[in-house]
Amino acid sequence: MHVNVPIREPFYPTTGEHFISSGGIRRIERIAATPQLDAPTWHRLLDEWEDTPRILIAVGQHTGGDAMGQVLKKITDEFRIPVLGDAVSNLPRHELSITKHDLFLPQADKEFLRPDLLITTGKSFISKAYKQFVQAYPPRQHWHISPDPHIIDTFKSLTVHVPVTPEYFFEKLYEDIDYHRFVQNDEDGQDESYLEDWMEYERKGRVAVAHYFAKLTKLTDLTALNFVLSQLTANAQVHVANSMSVRYVNQLTIENQGIEVYSNRGTSGIDGCVSTAIGAALQTTRPVYLLVGDVAFFYDRNGLLIEFLPSNLKIILLNNSGGTIFRLIDGPASQPELSAFFETRHDYDARRTAGDSGIAYTLAEDMDQLNSGWDAFSNAVGPALLEIKTDPEVSAEQYREWKAHLKLIF
Repeated sequence: MHVNVPIREPFYPTTGEHFISSGGIRRIERIAATPQLDAPTWHRLLDEWEDTPRILIAVGQHTGGDAMGQVLKKITDEFRIPVLGDAVSNLPRHELSITKHDLFLPQADKEFLRPDLLITTGKSFISKAYKQFVQAYPPRQHWHISPDPHIIDTFKSLTVHVPVTPEYFFEKLYEDIDYHRFVQNDEDGQDESYLEDWMEYERKGRVAVAHYFAKLTKLTDLTALNFVLSQLTANAQVHVANSMSVRYVNQLTIENQGIEVYSNRGTSGIDGCVSTAIGAALQTTRPVYLLVGDVAFFYDRNGLLIEFLPSNLKIILLNNSGGTIFRLIDGPASQPELSAFFETRHDYDARRTAGDSGIAYTLAEDMDQLNSGWDAFSNAVGPALLEIKTDPEVSAEQYREWKAHLKLIF
């Protein structure tokens, strides 16, 4: 982050000069206010909701909070409305959560899953498969719930911007519809089978992950992250670097409750993720894990030069000697210049960086070392770094096998 601060000259104190705070500083209080919808507008939205059989709620990048997660769960339980969320949505997981969409949407019957009304909230979505689904099979109506006046029509389908907080909107929506159906003794409304249509794919996705990884013993990018995500403590913050790291996390998902997931989405990818995680760790007593690839880590390792690193910082470095994302994209992967110009081939490791910064260092080069080294890493007193070394070609081949496996499942 770059911050411009105006400073008057002279910049430096002279001998004997002391800092004296300015007197008479005015404090301006900003009163929090929640915007609300007027009655005619609200009733119009309620009527449109009740007249729409197939409704999908999708949550993009969102700061964790129990209030919205709880009301969305009630909407799913009571009204049988599917709620889809990326890893950075920070919605609490439950039996009817839609989290495996990144796995099944490329092969799913998309017309079958097309909603009549899509309600979105939050910022950007990680899942390219989900974005392509909505753009190719747009809903008849698309409401976006956000108090931010800046409108971004990511899916080219937006019909209504509702300028209120999602917590206010969904809580009022649930209460009013629940009351209306109670008074009218009317349970009709949405097509309840629509939730089951999504859940049929969701369950297959959960089974696909469990069965596929149960038989793998070789250390690759995928198996390493699948292991790490299963080991994270329930009250942790997890910061995920861009490129393949966040894509892997979104596909595998984090099942442990109470974990907050952050990623610098919408930027150019790798810059600043180490420094961001350090700053976050300085502001909390919770464990803060950074999941980061080698290119992103080495790009921002100067963030580790501060004098006092937070003791709750744990860095998990996935080092495949230059990144594999271009090996997974058909265009670059087929070019003879792949390793020379698309990737960033190197032979660096983080041992000296960890030593220079006073960080406990653990190296894992196979699954046995990863299993045996995890406890020492996660229980280290003070900041710690776990470097997981993988072969980029083997990891790329593993990923292609994983995608082929998914095609057979769906």
